[in-house]
Amino acid sequence: MIKTYFDYYKFLKTPHINAFHFILFFFLIITQLSSKTINSTDAVNNMNKILRDSGFQGFIIKSNLAVPHTYMVVRDNDAIATNLSEGEQNFIAFLYFYQLVLGNDSGDGNIKDKIVVIDDPVSSMDSSTLFIVGALTREMIEICRNNAASQPGIRNYIKQIFILTHNTYYHHDIAANMVKYWDAVAYFKITKTDNRSTIIPCIEESKDFNGNMLECRNINPVQNGYNALWLELREVTSPVAVTHVIHQILNHYFIQMCSYDGVIVRDRILVENKDKFLMDDGSGNYKPEFHHVRSLLSYLAVAERGISDGQQFIDSAIDATSCKQALKSIFEIMGQDQHYKMMMMGE
Repeated sequence: MIKTYFDYYKFLKTPHINAFHFILFFFLIITQLSSKTINSTDAVNNMNKILRDSGFQGFIIKSNLAVPHTYMVVRDNDAIATNLSEGEQNFIAFLYFYQLVLGNDSGDGNIKDKIVVIDDPVSSMDSSTLFIVGALTREMIEICRNNAASQPGIRNYIKQIFILTHNTYYHHDIAANMVKYWDAVAYFKITKTDNRSTIIPCIEESKDFNGNMLECRNINPVQNGYNALWLELREVTSPVAVTHVIHQILNHYFIQMCSYDGVIVRDRILVENKDKFLMDDGSGNYKPEFHHVRSLLSYLAVAERGISDGQQFIDSAIDATSCKQALKSIFEIMGQDQHYKMMMMGE
């Protein structure tokens, strides 16, 4: 078997060598060299580009010619970089891991199928670096999603990816929009009691807008305050509790997030679109929903002016379903029905 260049030389010195043998000889040399240097230059260039884009200065990554398949971190004067912070070390390690996942790992240029495991990669990183790591992680997740969707002609060599983290910001960055992919994505919470770990699937039975049971769906175990309000809204049945939650949702979304004036929201719905609440019998009377919406928006207008005393009238005849329908109408008239559907479906 030909293994070294000396073997190649002895092979060529044998009698009866023809053109085919020469072609085979050079093919074997190219294959052997390729298996040792495959993508090393591209990997170094890619890692250095990400370092520059991320704002890291004072050091770069170079191939270590003395030890094949390894890299060095050097300063601008070509000296080995020392005294790197923990965040810098973790970021460089993640970049190397990222290149191993996405790069070719065989002499023929093919990428082998992989199962990827990422365990809390953002320790000691600042917010900007965490954002870059999140973006690179999402790229790997998308490759795995392509595999689950069985889309031909698209990169799909990551067959499974497992991500473990204690960092809620990193979790939100990579997982917040993945809840809806019930076919391919699963959430788990790991708890430890008496030195014994338990893995808990984060799933629940799903309901449509009319309360009918659907198939199971994912639950994101990490919720911010706004998402938690919608989660509570989907579960509560008391008119008092529903009204209180709706007030907070309206204030947070329209006043704080969208920077609407409370009076403007009220006028747009109750004045400019009051015809949408008229009875169909031509009597000119308003549907009961109009009064529910007006009650909710009156709080929004008062809260905007900062003179609310914390007391609101709750009609015991109003049921929770009517309150939720009134909220749905508010979002639809304001052109935010897609946001309402997304939050009510827990996506």
